[in-house]
Amino acid sequence: MITRVKMISAIINFACHPTVLDASNLFISADYPGYALSLIKKVKSNSVTLFLNGAAGDVSTRYVRRESSFREAERVGNIVGSYALISLETSNKININKVKMDRKYVDVRVRRFPLDEEINQMISRAEAMYNALIKSKVSTADLRRAAVVYETLKNIKKYINRLRPLEGKTIKIEVQVLAFGDKVAIVDILGEMFTEMGMKIKENSPFETTIISGYTNGYIGYIPTPEAYKSLSYESTVTIIEKIVVKKFMKQQ
Repeated sequence: MITRVKMISAIINFACHPTVLDASNLFISADYPGYALSLIKKVKSNSVTLFLNGAAGDVSTRYVRRESSFREAERVGNIVGSYALISLETSNKININKVKMDRKYVDVRVRRFPLDEEINQMISRAEAMYNALIKSKVSTADLRRAAVVYETLKNIKKYINRLRPLEGKTIKIEVQVLAFGDKVAIVDILGEMFTEMGMKIKENSPFETTIISGYTNGYIGYIPTPEAYKSLSYESTVTIIEKIVVKKFMKQQ
Protein backbone atom coordinates (compact mmCIF):
# COMPACT_ATOMS: atom_id res chain seq x y z
CA MET A 1 0.00 0.00 0.00
CA ILE A 2 1.34 3.43 -0.95
CA THR A 3 1.23 6.00 1.85
CA ARG A 4 1.33 9.60 0.72
CA VAL A 5 2.73 12.16 3.14
CA LYS A 6 3.52 15.84 2.79
CA MET A 7 6.96 16.26 1.30
CA ILE A 8 9.30 18.57 3.20
CA SER A 9 12.52 17.72 1.35
CA ALA A 10 13.90 15.20 -1.10
CA ILE A 11 17.13 13.94 -2.63
CA ILE A 12 17.67 13.27 -6.32
CA ASN A 13 20.50 10.82 -6.93
CA PHE A 14 21.51 10.53 -10.58
CA ALA A 15 24.88 9.53 -12.02
CA CYS A 16 25.87 11.69 -14.97
CA HIS A 17 28.29 14.54 -15.63
CA PRO A 18 26.43 17.88 -15.59
CA THR A 19 28.07 18.85 -18.86
CA VAL A 20 25.29 19.42 -21.34
CA LEU A 21 26.91 22.84 -21.67
CA ASP A 22 30.40 22.24 -23.06
CA ALA A 23 33.72 24.04 -22.61
CA SER A 24 32.59 26.93 -24.80
CA ASN A 25 30.08 27.99 -22.12
CA LEU A 26 31.54 30.70 -19.86
CA PHE A 27 28.46 31.22 -17.67
CA ILE A 28 28.14 29.92 -14.12
CA SER A 29 25.39 27.35 -14.50
CA ALA A 30 23.76 24.46 -12.65
CA ASP A 31 23.37 22.69 -16.03
CA TYR A 32 20.72 19.95 -16.18
CA PRO A 33 20.53 19.38 -12.36
CA GLY A 34 19.37 22.98 -11.95
CA TYR A 35 16.47 22.45 -14.33
CA ALA A 36 15.57 19.15 -12.64
CA LEU A 37 15.39 20.88 -9.26
CA SER A 38 13.40 23.78 -10.73
CA LEU A 39 10.78 21.37 -12.07
CA ILE A 40 10.37 19.70 -8.68
CA LYS A 41 10.12 23.12 -7.02
CA LYS A 42 7.22 24.02 -9.31
CA VAL A 43 5.31 20.89 -8.32
CA LYS A 44 6.40 20.70 -4.67
CA SER A 45 6.53 24.42 -3.94
CA ASN A 46 6.98 24.19 -0.17
CA SER A 47 9.87 21.72 -0.18
CA VAL A 48 13.64 21.74 -0.62
CA THR A 49 15.34 19.25 -2.93
CA LEU A 50 19.04 18.32 -3.00
CA PHE A 51 20.80 16.86 -6.03
CA LEU A 52 23.51 14.26 -5.35
CA ASN A 53 25.51 13.14 -8.36
CA GLY A 54 26.39 9.46 -8.26
CA ALA A 55 29.28 7.37 -9.53
CA ALA A 56 29.42 9.37 -12.76
CA GLY A 57 33.09 9.05 -13.71
CA ASP A 58 32.38 7.38 -17.05
CA VAL A 59 28.87 8.72 -17.74
CA SER A 60 28.50 11.86 -19.83
CA THR A 61 25.73 13.64 -21.70
CA ARG A 62 28.03 14.06 -24.69
CA TYR A 63 26.90 10.65 -25.97
CA VAL A 64 23.19 11.49 -26.01
CA ARG A 65 22.73 15.27 -26.00
CA ARG A 66 21.33 16.91 -29.12
CA GLU A 67 23.37 20.09 -28.71
CA SER A 68 25.27 22.09 -26.07
CA SER A 69 22.76 24.76 -25.09
CA PHE A 70 20.61 25.91 -22.19
CA ARG A 71 17.61 24.62 -24.11
CA GLU A 72 19.14 21.14 -24.17
CA ALA A 73 20.14 21.35 -20.50
CA GLU A 74 16.51 22.15 -19.71
CA ARG A 75 15.27 19.20 -21.79
CA VAL A 76 17.59 16.74 -20.04
CA GLY A 77 16.85 18.27 -16.63
CA ASN A 78 13.11 18.00 -17.17
CA ILE A 79 13.48 14.29 -18.01
CA VAL A 80 15.45 13.64 -14.83
CA GLY A 81 13.07 15.78 -12.76
CA SER A 82 9.99 14.07 -14.20
CA TYR A 83 11.23 10.61 -13.26
CA ALA A 84 12.12 11.90 -9.80
CA LEU A 85 8.56 13.19 -9.35
CA ILE A 86 7.14 9.84 -10.44
CA SER A 87 9.37 8.13 -7.88
CA LEU A 88 8.26 10.54 -5.17
CA GLU A 89 4.60 9.84 -5.90
CA THR A 90 4.98 6.04 -5.96
CA SER A 91 7.45 5.47 -3.11
CA ASN A 92 6.58 3.65 0.10
CA LYS A 93 7.03 5.19 3.53
CA ILE A 94 10.02 4.00 5.58
CA ASN A 95 10.20 4.54 9.33
CA ILE A 96 13.67 5.63 10.48
CA ASN A 97 14.49 5.49 14.18
CA LYS A 98 18.13 6.64 14.11
CA VAL A 99 20.79 8.24 11.93
CA LYS A 100 24.46 7.27 12.19
CA MET A 101 27.67 8.39 10.47
CA ASP A 102 31.06 6.75 10.03
CA ARG A 103 34.11 7.42 7.89
CA LYS A 104 37.13 5.46 6.71
CA TYR A 105 40.34 6.59 5.04
CA VAL A 106 41.80 4.62 2.14
CA ASP A 107 45.49 5.10 1.29
CA VAL A 108 46.21 5.31 -2.45
CA ARG A 109 49.42 6.07 -4.29
CA VAL A 110 49.83 8.71 -6.94
CA ARG A 111 50.54 7.03 -10.27
CA ARG A 112 53.61 7.30 -12.45
CA PHE A 113 52.76 9.71 -15.21
CA PRO A 114 53.85 9.07 -18.81
CA LEU A 115 56.99 10.83 -20.07
CA ASP A 116 56.76 13.36 -22.90
CA GLU A 117 57.91 10.73 -25.39
CA GLU A 118 55.21 8.34 -24.23
CA ILE A 119 52.61 11.11 -24.49
CA ASN A 120 53.69 11.84 -28.06
CA GLN A 121 53.19 8.16 -28.90
CA MET A 122 49.76 8.24 -27.25
CA ILE A 123 48.83 11.34 -29.28
CA SER A 124 49.83 9.55 -32.49
CA ARG A 125 47.76 6.53 -31.56
CA ALA A 126 44.76 8.70 -30.65
CA GLU A 127 45.01 10.66 -33.89
CA ALA A 128 45.22 7.47 -35.95
CA MET A 129 42.23 6.02 -34.10
CA TYR A 130 40.20 9.19 -34.61
CA ASN A 131 40.96 9.33 -38.36
CA ALA A 132 40.13 5.65 -38.75
CA LEU A 133 36.78 6.12 -37.04
CA ILE A 134 35.93 9.05 -39.30
CA LYS A 135 36.49 6.86 -42.36
CA SER A 136 34.56 3.91 -40.93
CA LYS A 137 31.43 5.99 -40.26
CA VAL A 138 30.94 4.86 -36.66
CA SER A 139 28.31 6.20 -34.27
CA THR A 140 28.43 9.82 -33.16
CA ALA A 141 29.12 8.69 -29.58
CA ASP A 142 32.22 6.69 -30.58
CA LEU A 143 33.50 9.56 -32.67
CA ARG A 144 33.01 12.04 -29.83
CA ARG A 145 34.83 9.74 -27.43
CA ALA A 146 37.81 9.47 -29.76
CA ALA A 147 37.84 13.23 -30.37
CA VAL A 148 37.84 14.00 -26.63
CA VAL A 149 40.82 11.67 -26.07
CA TYR A 150 42.76 13.16 -28.97
CA GLU A 151 42.15 16.79 -27.96
CA THR A 152 42.93 16.04 -24.32
CA LEU A 153 46.23 14.36 -25.07
CA LYS A 154 47.34 17.27 -27.26
CA ASN A 155 47.04 19.62 -24.29
CA ILE A 156 47.95 17.38 -21.38
CA LYS A 157 51.72 17.79 -21.07
CA LYS A 158 51.60 20.95 -18.94
CA TYR A 159 49.00 19.37 -16.68
CA ILE A 160 51.08 16.25 -16.11
CA ASN A 161 54.34 18.14 -15.57
CA ARG A 162 52.70 20.07 -12.72
CA LEU A 163 51.78 16.79 -11.05
CA ARG A 164 55.12 14.99 -11.43
CA PRO A 165 56.37 16.05 -7.96
CA LEU A 166 53.52 13.96 -6.48
CA GLU A 167 54.52 10.71 -8.20
CA GLY A 168 54.75 7.78 -5.80
CA LYS A 169 53.39 9.70 -2.83
CA THR A 170 50.52 8.35 -0.74
CA ILE A 171 47.31 10.30 -0.33
CA LYS A 172 44.22 9.52 1.70
CA ILE A 173 40.76 9.15 0.23
CA GLU A 174 37.90 9.70 2.66
CA VAL A 175 34.84 7.46 2.41
CA GLN A 176 31.93 8.62 4.56
CA VAL A 177 28.71 6.72 5.23
CA LEU A 178 25.44 8.16 6.53
CA ALA A 179 23.05 5.42 7.65
CA PHE A 180 19.34 6.11 8.09
CA GLY A 181 18.14 3.24 10.24
CA ASP A 182 18.90 -0.12 8.64
CA LYS A 183 17.18 0.68 5.33
CA VAL A 184 19.02 3.55 3.60
CA ALA A 185 22.65 4.64 3.41
CA ILE A 186 24.50 7.41 1.58
CA VAL A 187 28.11 6.66 0.66
CA ASP A 188 30.14 9.82 0.09
CA ILE A 189 33.10 9.58 -2.33
CA LEU A 190 35.41 12.56 -2.91
CA GLY A 191 35.98 11.96 -6.61
CA GLU A 192 34.51 10.81 -9.91
CA MET A 193 34.11 7.09 -9.38
CA PHE A 194 33.25 4.90 -12.36
CA THR A 195 29.70 3.52 -12.43
CA GLU A 196 30.80 -0.12 -12.21
CA MET A 197 32.56 0.61 -8.93
CA GLY A 198 29.49 2.34 -7.55
CA MET A 199 27.39 -0.70 -8.46
CA LYS A 200 29.81 -3.00 -6.62
CA ILE A 201 29.46 -0.89 -3.49
CA LYS A 202 25.67 -1.18 -3.77
CA GLU A 203 25.85 -4.95 -4.31
CA ASN A 204 27.99 -5.39 -1.18
CA SER A 205 25.92 -3.00 0.93
CA PRO A 206 23.80 -4.45 3.75
CA PHE A 207 21.21 -1.70 3.19
CA GLU A 208 18.13 -2.04 1.00
CA THR A 209 18.86 1.30 -0.67
CA THR A 210 22.40 2.64 -1.07
CA ILE A 211 23.01 6.06 -2.59
CA ILE A 212 26.43 6.95 -4.01
CA SER A 213 27.29 10.62 -3.64
CA GLY A 214 30.30 11.59 -5.73
CA TYR A 215 32.31 14.83 -5.61
CA THR A 216 31.72 14.92 -1.84
CA ASN A 217 34.01 16.13 0.99
CA GLY A 218 36.79 17.03 -1.43
CA TYR A 219 37.97 16.13 -4.91
CA ILE A 220 40.58 13.62 -6.05
CA GLY A 221 39.68 13.46 -9.75
CA TYR A 222 38.72 10.30 -11.60
CA ILE A 223 38.59 6.92 -9.86
CA PRO A 224 38.56 4.45 -12.79
CA THR A 225 38.12 0.69 -12.67
CA PRO A 226 41.35 -1.34 -12.97
CA GLU A 227 40.28 -2.40 -16.48
CA ALA A 228 39.92 1.24 -17.58
CA TYR A 229 43.66 1.81 -17.21
CA LYS A 230 44.25 -0.55 -20.14
CA SER A 231 42.33 1.68 -22.56
CA LEU A 232 43.29 4.94 -24.20
CA SER A 233 40.61 7.13 -22.67
CA TYR A 234 40.35 10.63 -21.26
CA GLU A 235 39.58 9.41 -17.74
CA SER A 236 42.42 6.88 -17.53
CA THR A 237 44.85 9.46 -18.91
CA VAL A 238 44.11 12.30 -16.48
CA THR A 239 43.53 10.29 -13.29
CA ILE A 240 46.25 10.83 -10.69
CA ILE A 241 45.82 7.61 -8.70
CA GLU A 242 47.15 4.10 -9.25
CA LYS A 243 44.79 1.22 -9.89
CA ILE A 244 42.56 0.50 -6.92
CA VAL A 245 40.07 -2.31 -6.38
CA VAL A 246 36.72 -1.63 -4.75
CA LYS A 247 36.23 -3.59 -1.56
CA LYS A 248 33.38 -3.56 0.92
CA PHE A 249 33.53 0.05 2.01
CA MET A 250 30.44 -0.32 4.14
CA LYS A 251 29.98 -2.61 7.11
CA GLN A 252 26.77 -2.80 9.06
CA GLN A 253 27.32 -1.21 12.47
